[in-house]
Amino acid sequence: MTRCEPTRLQGILLLGLILCACVSLPSPAHAAPPGRSPDAPTNSPPMAPSQLPLPLLLAASAVITAPDTVTDAPGFVESLYQAGEDYRAETEIVRLLHGNTNAREVPPLELARAKLYYRQGRRRDAALMLYSLLDRHPRSAVTVPATRLLMLSQLREENLSAAAQVLWAFQEPGATPPSLAEFAAPPPGAVDVERTVAWSTALPGAGFLALGQPGKASAALGLNLFFLGAAVSAARNDLPGAALLLGLVELTLYQGQRNATREEALRHNQRLRARQTEDWASAHGEKSLLSFALTTHF
Repeated sequence: MTRCEPTRLQGILLLGLILCACVSLPSPAHAAPPGRSPDAPTNSPPMAPSQLPLPLLLAASAVITAPDTVTDAPGFVESLYQAGEDYRAETEIVRLLHGNTNAREVPPLELARAKLYYRQGRRRDAALMLYSLLDRHPRSAVTVPATRLLMLSQLREENLSAAAQVLWAFQEPGATPPSLAEFAAPPPGAVDVERTVAWSTALPGAGFLALGQPGKASAALGLNLFFLGAAVSAARNDLPGAALLLGLVELTLYQGQRNATREEALRHNQRLRARQTEDWASAHGEKSLLSFALTTHF
């Protein structure tokens, strides 16, 4: 990025005006002598720059030598990204993108912003931003890393069809592109959700036992047996109201443990899938892709 700061131009103009003033201002050492009219023409030499007020010269030189913050902006964004200050990094990126139509500078900045969203877990927002970037700049210097990040975003969102469409970015000469075939089947160790629920339907708590949670299985079985026994005992003792109330509690517990078994089975499979996705992403360059904000510096 090679743009000149407005303050620097102003400083140069200011110094030029000061030097021009030296030509027109008379030197204090050649003022009109006593008794002579001040309006009378004199041949006094112009004021030398050394005779100008020192604070004025210092102010002009300070403006001219001010650091070019725009030139250092990519490094500043990178330092914020590495420090984990995502909000400040995004604010700086938005500032640099505002009004910027340079086709060489915009794609790296937009990719850096998508990396921030991805790192924050906003994979869907990152994917939308990357689709827009690749649509407007299909042949930029960041096309390959942007497409890879898009594929990983879709994979993290479990959108396998969309991830497979952009998998071509991993293809390199002489190398076999990675496959997503392992995601077509349930992850290793996954349970059949409906079968687990069927076990809990037949015997309260059995589904939790299949999920390796004997504590929850014992609690579910104990509570259901207790209220079922209490309802039967109330009915035998000719307490229909109590029997009805206890029966409703038992029915609620029974249905609740079935629903809880289903939810726990789904969470179990989701944890396994997330671990599988994490391993796949780590093995295919996710960490190195996110290790820096700007793929290309300008």
